[in-house]
Amino acid sequence: MLCLPVRTITSRRNPIVAKFRAVERCSRTNRQHLLLDGVRLIGDAQRAGVSFEVAVFSIDLLRRRGATVGHLVGHLEASGVDVVSAST
Repeated sequence: MLCLPVRTITSRRNPIVAKFRAVERCSRTNRQHLLLDGVRLIGDAQRAGVSFEVAVFSIDLLRRRGATVGHLVGHLEASGVDVVSAST
């Protein structure tokens, strides 16, 4: 049985969404945060020692997650990363 993260983002007003949008709008020279998109890129960054505050996955990806996604989510959660799902 699939175990989805406890929280699901369903609103554009969610503080996590607001933070992501603020990072996106910030000029690259002034950024203190980085947005990564994609399981492979996130996995590569984690293996390289990048620390994460939050990881957002689509509900659909988590429902059909294979070994790669499950392994990544498990590592992120074990590292204390706030893993949430987002509706599409």
